[in-house]
Amino acid sequence: MNYFKKPWVLAVLGIVIVIAVFLVFSGKSKSPFETARVVRGSVSEEVSVTGKVKPAKNVDLAFEKSGRIAAVNAQVGDRVYIGESVIALDAVEFEAQLSKAEADLAAQNSDLAKAEIILSNYYGSIPDILNNAYAKADDAVRKQLDALFTNDDLQNPSLTFQTKDIAIDNNLRQLRLSATSDLAGWSSDLAVMAGMDSKIEFQNYLVKSKNYLTTVRSLLSKAMEAVVNAADSSLTQSLIDSYKTNINTARTNVNAVLADITDQEQSISAQKAAVASLEANVKSYEAGLANIKAQISKTVIYSPISGVVTFQNAKVGEIASPGALMVSIISASNFEVEANVPEADIAKIKVGEEGTVTLDTYGNDIIFNIKVSSIEPAETVVEGVATYKTKFQFLKNDDRVKSGMTANITVFTDKRENALTIPQRAVTNQNGEKFVLVDKGNGVSEKRVIETGLRGVDGNVEILKGLEENESVITNNL
Repeated sequence: MNYFKKPWVLAVLGIVIVIAVFLVFSGKSKSPFETARVVRGSVSEEVSVTGKVKPAKNVDLAFEKSGRIAAVNAQVGDRVYIGESVIALDAVEFEAQLSKAEADLAAQNSDLAKAEIILSNYYGSIPDILNNAYAKADDAVRKQLDALFTNDDLQNPSLTFQTKDIAIDNNLRQLRLSATSDLAGWSSDLAVMAGMDSKIEFQNYLVKSKNYLTTVRSLLSKAMEAVVNAADSSLTQSLIDSYKTNINTARTNVNAVLADITDQEQSISAQKAAVASLEANVKSYEAGLANIKAQISKTVIYSPISGVVTFQNAKVGEIASPGALMVSIISASNFEVEANVPEADIAKIKVGEEGTVTLDTYGNDIIFNIKVSSIEPAETVVEGVATYKTKFQFLKNDDRVKSGMTANITVFTDKRENALTIPQRAVTNQNGEKFVLVDKGNGVSEKRVIETGLRGVDGNVEILKGLEENESVITNNL
C-alpha cells in the first residue's frame, strides 16, 4: 500500500517538516547571554541619608555675675518669646546708682547748655564789636586826620604842611592810601557779615578787622611823627597842638576797639575750651550711665529666641553663681535635620537644593519638603568614613515635627530626560575605563568602551558615548 498517495498523510508530513525547521532555526537564534536593550528614558540621581531632627536654635543661658534670684518667670514647658524676661536677679543697688547717674548727667547737660549759650552770645556780639571798631577807625582816618591831608581818598593824597624828613612824608602818604583801601574792604566785609550766621566766618572777620586796625594805628603813629617833625614856620604851635590832640584821640579810640576785639577772641577761646571740657564730662557721665545700665541688663536673663523652656534651675531667693546653667530654650518652630553625608555623595549636593524627608514616627506615607541649608567644610569621621555634617531646613513649619525624631532624607541632585540608558550591572570598570559587552547575535559579543553620566536610583545609568539606541548589551554572562 502506498501511503504517500493519501492526502492526509501528506498533510501530516508537511506539518512535521515545518515544526522541525522552526525548531532548528529557532534554536540557532537563541542567545546564550542575558541582555538588555539601550533605550531612551529619564535618569534621576539622588542622595539618601539618615539624620536627626533638631531645633534650628538651641540656647543655654546663665548669669555673668552672682546675685540673689528675685523672679522666675518661666518653667519647663512654657513658651517664651524673644526678649522676654525669664529669670531676674535683685537689682535694687544698681537701680539706686542709675538714678544718681541720671541726675548727675542731667546736671552736666544743663551746665553744657549754659556754656554753649554763653559761647553763642560771644559770637553774636562780634558784628556789633566790629561795626564799632570800623566806626572808630573811619573817624580816626577821615575826621581826626582830615586836616593833615588834601585829596584824602584819592590816589595822590598830600600833606597840608611840610616835614623835615621827606621819607616821613612819603611813608605817611602811602599809609593813607592803604587806610583808604582797608576801610573800603572792611565796609564790604561788614555788609557780607550782616547776612551770615557762621561762627568760623565771624572769627575770620575778627582777625581781618585787627589787621585793618593795625594799618590805621600805624597811620596814626606816622602822622604824629610828621607833626612833630613839621618844618619850621610850616605849622603854628596852635595847629600842632590841635593835630596832636586829634591824633591822640584817634589812637585812644583805635586802641580801645583793638582791645575789645582781642578780649572777644580770648573770651571765645576760653569759652570754647569750657564747652569742650563740659562735652567731655557729659560723655564720661554717659559712659558711666551706660555701664550701670549694662550691669542692670546682666541681672536679667532675656530669651534670645522664641521657643520652649526645656530646662530651668532657678528658685526665688537662691544665690545664682556666675556661669551656672539657669535655663535652656529650644526654638518651637523652624526645625532642621542634621545628617552626616559620606564623601562619595557630598559632591553631588549643594546648598539650596530641595528634597524630601520622612520621619520614622509617621512612616513613609507622610512626606515633608526640605532644602539643604548648610554644609560644613571640615570632615567628620564616622566609623572610619569621612563624612560632612549637613543641615536640611523644613520648608514649612509643621506641628508634627519634634526634636529628636529619626529622619530619612532624599535630595534630588540631578535629572536627565530623553537619555540613553542601560542597567548599571552591564557596566564593567577596568584600568580606569568603563566598557560593556554588546551582543552581536549568534553567541558573539563585542567589547565596547563607553562614557557614562548620571547613575539613576532605579539601577540604570546614563550613556553619553559608545552605544546607540536599540543595541543590546550583556547584563550577565551565562
